[in-house]
Amino acid sequence: MHSPGVSASCVSSLHDPITWSEEERVAEYRVLAARYRQMADTEERVLVRNGLLELAGHCEATIMRNSR
Repeated sequence: MHSPGVSASCVSSLHDPITWSEEERVAEYRVLAARYRQMADTEERVLVRNGLLELAGHCEATIMRNSR
């Protein structure tokens, strides 16, 4: 079972990321980073907010490494 709001095609693609092009991976990391930051903006619990911001930072660092 997958989370509400996540399409079955999205979930199935997570099982085979090796076939993603570099551009697809970078685009996915951008989406994830934005989503984590959006979630952090509305999170009241400091530890959870900081964790979400850390995840966003990891995604953004990965984007930078792949953009060189």
